[in-house]
Amino acid sequence: MPNEKVLKLLKNSHVALLPTYADTYGYFVLEAQACGCPVISTDIRALPEINNNECGWIISVPKDKNGNGILKTAKDRKIFSTIIEKKLYSIVNEIILKPENILPKAEASIERIKKEHDPEKHANKLINIYVTSRK
Repeated sequence: MPNEKVLKLLKNSHVALLPTYADTYGYFVLEAQACGCPVISTDIRALPEINNNECGWIISVPKDKNGNGILKTAKDRKIFSTIIEKKLYSIVNEIILKPENILPKAEASIERIKKEHDPEKHANKLINIYVTSRK
């Protein structure tokens, strides 16, 4: 699906889901949050730096010391999947019972993007790093 259609879909959605086993960075979460769409995600790899329970919902899963999901054996994967399934059910049920919780998280998502993930601010930081390193 073209990115413009994804963004349009996110702008018309109440909640996005990324209960992933191994996402590398979480650009989808950033795009959703920028559209005011709070996200349900796991807490692996870089996702805890992007999503939290103030601007979305977190599913805590078994991780190693590097933040990667523990998925080496069939038993590990079964435990991991069961945790995601149960927690996802719980969160979606909570959202259905208390839809008034969506708007504050949506607003917090947009504010978090503006404060911590604004592309112009990041570009300026990179420019400053490059300019400073040349001196």
